[in-house]
Amino acid sequence: MIFLGIDPDLHSLAIASVGIGPVVRSLRVVNSKGSTERDAVVDMASALAKLQLPETPTVVVVEAQEVVYTARSGANPRDLINLAAVAGATVCKMKMLFPSASVWLTPPGTWKGQVPKQIHQARMFSKLGWPYEPRGSKIRTGYCRPLSYGSQEAPAGAEGLNISDWKHVGDAVGLALWGMEQWNKEMCKRSRTTA
Repeated sequence: MIFLGIDPDLHSLAIASVGIGPVVRSLRVVNSKGSTERDAVVDMASALAKLQLPETPTVVVVEAQEVVYTARSGANPRDLINLAAVAGATVCKMKMLFPSASVWLTPPGTWKGQVPKQIHQARMFSKLGWPYEPRGSKIRTGYCRPLSYGSQEAPAGAEGLNISDWKHVGDAVGLALWGMEQWNKEMCKRSRTTA
């Protein structure tokens, strides 16, 4: 069974493939070169249209967007709309590639709660047995990158990642792991009701 986690972004969309174990099997970043945000959305949709993935997943978890910004944060609502367009294009592409897979559009509050990215990624990498280093000066906007993959082989595609790619790749891994956990819970619940 394969679980895909996808962290949409206007410029660096991250994809992580996780198998039972859990074992992180492959990592990938799809890049967009659009100079404006609207150009980036169109360029990312074009890149997704050409995307091919070698393994058929059971579940694909795409991060959705939530309206949680505040006036104090300075977040631009237009950014959220553009990101939602990329997430929608991603969901469409996954359903076209894998019609039999379950595709979930899951908001951050559902899969990681209110835990800041850097803390969530640190916990996740620790569970995987990956030594890591925190990146960025602020916990809320920082992230982690693994220094090695512990006793596991390096996932396919890991060697081509830049350090900054881990801001999104770490979340893609987290989404895939969360999808696996939810799937396992559902299967356990079904087996109890049929027993």
